[in-house]
Amino acid sequence: MKPKKTQKRGKGRPRNPVTDRIADELAVTKRQARNLAAESETTGLPVEDMKAARLRKLKLEGDRIEYLLEVTKGKHIAKEKVEEEMIALGMAVKAQLLSWVGALPGRLEGLSAAQMVPILEDEISRVLKTLSDE
Repeated sequence: MKPKKTQKRGKGRPRNPVTDRIADELAVTKRQARNLAAESETTGLPVEDMKAARLRKLKLEGDRIEYLLEVTKGKHIAKEKVEEEMIALGMAVKAQLLSWVGALPGRLEGLSAAQMVPILEDEISRVLKTLSDE
């Protein structure tokens, strides 16, 4: 007796031309293509729009990671730290200017404008030095 010829069974899922096309056009795996097709059916959005949205999401995630790397390298300063530094700088200038109220009237009394200039330049230099030290 001759053995019966059995029909060869294909392995895996049958090919789907829609998912094959999506996989080829969007450069994704077959599984990702099936997921995109299913999402497209449920949301009603075209597959191309969903691809664009996913690409944008990937780009934003890449930008976020790049920014975090730059922060780690010290290329960015936290907003709070900048605000603290500005407050400290403002307080230093304020203290120097308020000290003029007590110091300058006695030093400038009775002097001509030409004689006042070096004193004012000295006081301004002191404020600028304080700012550069901060």
